[in-house]
Amino acid sequence: YPGRYLRHRDGHLWVEAGDGSDLYRKDATWRMVAPFWP
Repeated sequence: YPGRYLRHRDGHLWVEAGDGSDLYRKDATWRMVAPFWP
């Protein structure tokens, strides 16, 4: 979905359009990491 990003709210993921706010830029940034296995 061009122009839309995954965000989290209340323990759920949402697809939303960007609003340009600082909170949105921080909230809509994701990165992949290796899984944690003990």
